Amino acid sequence: MRSNSLTFTVPLSSPSDFVKLNSNQEVPMRVLYNSEMLKHLSVAVSSKTLSAVDRAGLLADAYALVKSGDLDPAELIKLLHHYKNETDFVVYEAVAGVLGGLAQTALLNENITEHLEKFATSLVSVLLEHVGWEEKEADDDNAKLLRGTLISLLAKFCYKEPGVRQEAARRFAKFLVDPSDMANLPSDMRPYVFKIVLKNGGLKEYEQVLSYFTTATDNAERKHVLSALGAAPDIKLKERTIEWTTSGAVKLQDCFYALGSVHYSGKAGAELAWKFLTENLPKLQEMLGNASASLLQACISSCCGGFASAERADEVEHFFKGKELAQCERKIAQTVEGIRSAGKNVGNLERSQLTSEAFWTQFK
Repeated sequence: MRSNSLTFTVPLSSPSDFVKLNSNQEVPMRVLYNSEMLKHLSVAVSSKTLSAVDRAGLLADAYALVKSGDLDPAELIKLLHHYKNETDFVVYEAVAGVLGGLAQTALLNENITEHLEKFATSLVSVLLEHVGWEEKEADDDNAKLLRGTLISLLAKFCYKEPGVRQEAARRFAKFLVDPSDMANLPSDMRPYVFKIVLKNGGLKEYEQVLSYFTTATDNAERKHVLSALGAAPDIKLKERTIEWTTSGAVKLQDCFYALGSVHYSGKAGAELAWKFLTENLPKLQEMLGNASASLLQACISSCCGGFASAERADEVEHFFKGKELAQCERKIAQTVEGIRSAGKNVGNLERSQLTSEAFWTQFK
């Protein structure tokens, strides 16, 4: 009879010794390491003894196991700390995905969110020094791709930093004078600079970003505006964004971008977008009419997909029960399941050391 397990011992006599299973991530599997093994692997991450594929794979495995409840979130943060000098785009995409996922999961816990934001800022600041805002003649493809990831992380985690605020404001001011100047503000950088400016601004900045929607030369540029507007912190401006985007001023196929920008902007935005959906579902159905069912599905997920609790999952499920939305039933079920799953992840975070001030001091 075959055994499903095998036990063996590998001595790790030095901090630089490590064991990496599933080398080069060639097998579709997750590997759960204990704290001691992760400690040794972290040294290999810092020294880049591990290949880029293995550095990315190690982090992806750890995050997946945190979400499944098999790994303590504190171990993930300790591991993440060793990626502070990372300069490979593929690996940093994994870092960005984990930071973004954790931030979304912790959205309703202000204590964890505050600590996570500071922690992420400490990581991203190192990348900023390495890559910078400005494209350089010596940049290879890796550096160019890294810069795009960097700017998105600055908008998410570092928008309060004086240097980031000032540079975004400087580029935004030049953009207002000449939106065609792609050297100053490349198209793929625009939604993130818009977000930084909006998060630190008020009505004036909101009007400036919004006005670009009417003068933008193509739909891709207009989508940059839609995906950024919800970042304005003033609740009245968030309300205005929702009212405007569903007033007929925005193409039907694009309205969900702005709804999502409000919902995913924070606790207040999430509640506002959900309230709008519960009070205006018939309006949305009438507005979209015979349009593709995927548009209504996108609006639904954009207004409630970011929640994370069993209670909220029940609320969303109850709201849609009995509604004549046969074309959206599968999407609604997936959204509810996602909310319920995210709620379990929140519970894992809140039961971990991530709620402790003492835990985070080790990374300062």
